Formats: sequence, C-alpha cells, structure tokens
Amino acid sequence: MHKAVSELQAEDDRMRITRWTFAPATETGWHRHAWPYAVVPVQGGTLTVVDSEGERDYEIRTGESYARACGTEHNIVNNSNAPVVFVEIEIKR
Repeated sequence: MHKAVSELQAEDDRMRITRWTFAPATETGWHRHAWPYAVVPVQGGTLTVVDSEGERDYEIRTGESYARACGTEHNIVNNSNAPVVFVEIEIKR
C-alpha cells in the first residue's frame, strides 16, 4: 500500500492545515492526533477507518465537514476505485 499525499497548506502557532489526497490503494499510516481537528471534504467518497475497534468503511460527502477530538488514533485507507480528497484543519490551541 502506498502513502496518501499530504500537502501542508498553512501552519502557525494556532493551527495546521493539510490537504490530503487519497488515490486508490493509499493510506495515511497509523497516527495519533495530538490536537482536535476538522475535516472538510473536497472530493467525497468512501474511506476505510482502521482503529482499535477494527475496520469499517466511512463515507465522506463533498462539502459536509466533521470534527474529531484530540487523541484519535487510526489509519485511513482508500480501498475504493476513486480518489478522495479532504482538507484537515488541526487546532493547536
């Protein structure tokens, strides 16, 4: 499995904004979020979330944002045949 492409768009002492592009058969790799974050889907689709509870598909819809707490630990995988793109905004303070 290849790595999804991350593009740092902006960062300062308050936040970090990263655009994630998931071609088919790519993943983030296991990681833990040190800060709370929001996700803004740019190109929706179905991603697979792998975490301590197992593995499940998660559909994200273009323009329908969501947020998660700090401490989230997972791997995000694109097992679909279509690319998925989102912008992640991490809140440092």
